[in-house]
Amino acid sequence: MRENLGAVNGKRMRFTAIVERFGSKSNWHGYPDTTILLRDVRFIDTGELACDHLWFKQGAWALGLVEGHKFAFDARVDSYAKGYQGGKAEKLGVSSYSVDYHLERPTKVEILDEEEKSSPTLNSGGRRGAGRRFHPPDQLRQKHAGFTR
Repeated sequence: MRENLGAVNGKRMRFTAIVERFGSKSNWHGYPDTTILLRDVRFIDTGELACDHLWFKQGAWALGLVEGHKFAFDARVDSYAKGYQGGKAEKLGVSSYSVDYHLERPTKVEILDEEEKSSPTLNSGGRRGAGRRFHPPDQLRQKHAGFTR
């Protein structure tokens, strides 16, 4: 599905996407990094589907985004080697890898649809915002407290 990104490899372009969910992964030091899953990533000028989903590490660029937000952003298309390589590939008996494409260095985030944020969900207990599955850690909020767009 990322063939459309391959056609514009190396270019910086504007995209739209929808925040699917937040998650986490362990970094090289074993500490958790907050991640963000984007779905329905499209080229803003044509509306053509760039890819069905992308994972990003959450940084200052993503502060203020919540699940369900549709937003626009600039990013550079780049290629990477997908699969196992080197000693690990030999150990596993897998020697093939492929070239895939992703977006990097997202900037100029502009929230287009704030319905989710302006009308919090109510669960059976009547608490606001209870429908959200993940909230960014307090350390990230404090680290970027002075950040403004």
